[in-house]
Amino acid sequence: MTMDRSILQSEFAMVEVSRDDSANGARLLIRDMATGNHIYLDPLELEALTRVDHSFFVPLVGPASRE
Repeated sequence: MTMDRSILQSEFAMVEVSRDDSANGARLLIRDMATGNHIYLDPLELEALTRVDHSFFVPLVGPASRE
C-alpha cells in the first residue's frame, strides 16, 4: 500500500515522494516524474544519506550525467 504522496519540484527536476508499506516495513518511494524511474529506500538507506555531504551528489546530477 502506498500513501502520503508529495510532489517536489525545481527548475531541474520533479519527483513524487511517498511512503510505501507493502514490504516488510515502511520505506520511501521516490519516482522521477519525467522518466518514471523509481527507487525504494528503507530507513537504513535513508540514514546513510545523512552521512554524505552535497559534494557526493555532484557526479550524479552534473550536466555530464544527464546526457
